[in-house]
Amino acid sequence: MQKSILLFFKKHHGVIQYVLARLILMVYMGLRYFASALVLIGKGIVGRDVVNDLKESRNRWSVFKYCVFGSEPERVNREL
Repeated sequence: MQKSILLFFKKHHGVIQYVLARLILMVYMGLRYFASALVLIGKGIVGRDVVNDLKESRNRWSVFKYCVFGSEPERVNREL
């Protein structure tokens, strides 16, 4: 979805709005990844199962890397 948003801004709006949209997505996805990392740490401390949360964290990291570096997100294996 983030890729589609950035492509839309690149196609239909100017360079400034595209860069702003990319910055907003970078900050948003960075905060989401940071928050999920804190949740994983907290669950790990109390001894809960974190397998599903690890998959979500990997997905968020892929999206964050795309927003920052423009590299295509790698396919995340849904099975663990």
